[in-house]
Amino acid sequence: MPQEDRVQQRCRASRPSSGGFKRELSPETKEAVKDIHNSRDNWHGPLGLLADWLVIIGSAVVVVHFDFQPLVYLAGVIIIAGRQRALRSLMHEASHLKLTRHGPANKWLGRVFIAWPIFSGLSAYTCAHCEHHRHLWDDRRDPKLLGYMRLGLVNPRDMKQFVRRHLLKPLLMTHVPYQVTADLIGRDEDRKETRLRFLFLVTVSAAFLVAGAGLEFLLLWVVPYVTFYQILRYWSDIADHAGLRSDNPWQATRSWDAPWLVRQFLAPHNSNWHLAHHLYQAVPHYRIRQLHQTLQATPSYQDAHHCDGFLFARNRCQPAVVQDVLQPERLAELRARHPQLCEHRREMMAGCVQSCPVTALRPAEPSEIV
Repeated sequence: MPQEDRVQQRCRASRPSSGGFKRELSPETKEAVKDIHNSRDNWHGPLGLLADWLVIIGSAVVVVHFDFQPLVYLAGVIIIAGRQRALRSLMHEASHLKLTRHGPANKWLGRVFIAWPIFSGLSAYTCAHCEHHRHLWDDRRDPKLLGYMRLGLVNPRDMKQFVRRHLLKPLLMTHVPYQVTADLIGRDEDRKETRLRFLFLVTVSAAFLVAGAGLEFLLLWVVPYVTFYQILRYWSDIADHAGLRSDNPWQATRSWDAPWLVRQFLAPHNSNWHLAHHLYQAVPHYRIRQLHQTLQATPSYQDAHHCDGFLFARNRCQPAVVQDVLQPERLAELRARHPQLCEHRREMMAGCVQSCPVTALRPAEPSEIV
């Protein structure tokens, strides 16, 4: 059987079935979610992609203009790495066929302008990600859980060890060879895409060399990819599920918020609303925040793991991501410690379902796109 057919069949077999969690949703919430889903379009995804590439190109031009002055170059590398992380978020969108509603455009935009430039295969990522959704927290079938087990992120409890192993050690980039090799190999990648991907990489590299910009390509694309991009990727992967092993779909994933700048580097394109995404994978990134607000009308969603801040908590009712990873039971403790304040916040969010179906249909603000 051709490799391409086997990969496609495996992806189809890994699609998640509808979860029983939907029984807990009110008819009004279900209707609001339907409105949000039906408001998908063909332009938000490509517009976000264009914005990322404009930032990348603009940063490279500034660095070259200032002749690679050390501080300017360092800033450029960090910004470009942040947009490479944003491209990975859009690769996630393409894997769910959400970048555009047009299938071929979704595939080729996802390949040529997202996955291949960051040395990944779209089909390989799609298959692994489908299995992750289908077999969340399965010891043998969830690729993300296997990575968590290898890194010691399934049930971390020691703060000092966590800071040393998962916040500081990634700065040494000892994990980079494994990540880069995994990207380049592309396990279960469509063989045709593998050939096209390497042809693309060779052609682009040769074009930069012929144009006399080989060193610029190395310093302004490869260096960000093997350094800061890999660090951001490691930290952002922690936030999704670490410490939350559970068979309960409401409790197995977390969503989190943070200041704008933190989100641009660790959770671009609204990838921080991860619980809402796991419940409704077909909702695109530019509607996921409205989905999160709408689901607040459901008590089980209110009681889920919602964090505010990555390292440090920004309010008394919600822990930071790192706190929730180390002490997931802390949520109930915080709510019990400040019952009136936390209940007021819950009531405000629960009332959002009355307005979210309308706001979900409005054009997204620029901050929601980038």
